[in-house]
Amino acid sequence: MDTQNDISLKLIDNRNRKRFEFELEDGATGIIDYKLQGSIVKALHTFVPEDLRGNGYGTAMVENMLSYISDNKSKIIPVCSFVEDYLEDNSEWEHLIYKTDTSFSE
Repeated sequence: MDTQNDISLKLIDNRNRKRFEFELEDGATGIIDYKLQGSIVKALHTFVPEDLRGNGYGTAMVENMLSYISDNKSKIIPVCSFVEDYLEDNSEWEHLIYKTDTSFSE
């Protein structure tokens, strides 16, 4: 199954604000908030402006984030239900999931 959609987005890792940012259309910004510990990204919340929802931006953002995590030899803990649902439906990313959350401090 090909999970890449036709939306190309640039990921900006805004570490000061602890989020990945994506320029969408008409100057709108999509966001995935995260917490970082070492090489583990805890994806907390995905946000797409309401008027742009349902157009594939959320999926494109998650795919872009997962590629970034893979390229950086990192792992992910999906707290956000959107990210978690995406990972459940797309097993090719399963190798990126950090399997135990016991050492991750709040």
